[in-house]
Amino acid sequence: MGHTERIQAIAQTLFGAQSAHHREFMAAGYHLAPEIPDKKLVGACEAYARLDFREEAPLLLMDDTVFGSGKRGFVITTRAFHFNITNPVDGYSDHRGKLGLEVIREFRLIGDAIYVNGQKLGSFHHPPEGVVRGLETFFEQVRGEAAAPPAPAVDAARATTREEVLETLRGLKALAEDGVITEAEFAAKKRDLLDRL
Repeated sequence: MGHTERIQAIAQTLFGAQSAHHREFMAAGYHLAPEIPDKKLVGACEAYARLDFREEAPLLLMDDTVFGSGKRGFVITTRAFHFNITNPVDGYSDHRGKLGLEVIREFRLIGDAIYVNGQKLGSFHHPPEGVVRGLETFFEQVRGEAAAPPAPAVDAARATTREEVLETLRGLKALAEDGVITEAEFAAKKRDLLDRL
């Protein structure tokens, strides 16, 4: 089974008609492919979701508009999370963007706020509890399905020269930025390595 088929299977299991929370998704303005209304998908594509239909297929659309235009909310595809939600900085303007599924290590909905990788991305209307569980579980399972990227060769124990220490620090920093190690682990290794200089 390829990447696209795996992601579609996860979405179908969690959001589809056979899922325990399907009705909550539908009542809250969510639409699952292949039943995403064309008007809403076109509205989303015009406003914020620049989909490349050759590379990604829409899975779920959340319409956060009053009149159903689809121009605000988000679209989850087999490759990315496209969004147009309330800006977390000023609380009223639009915050548009796209995040590849591979970079989403943590996805949380707290109240009406979306947090991605520990940072507030923005907000939209408050979803029901079943929707919250379904979306968080989707991103957890997608992350579990993704192959772990190869880690750079980092050997902190063997780094002795200034160049080796600096190269090791760069490798450790990359691991921390990719979420392979925690910031606390990075800070501890950094202190140890800098003590060698």
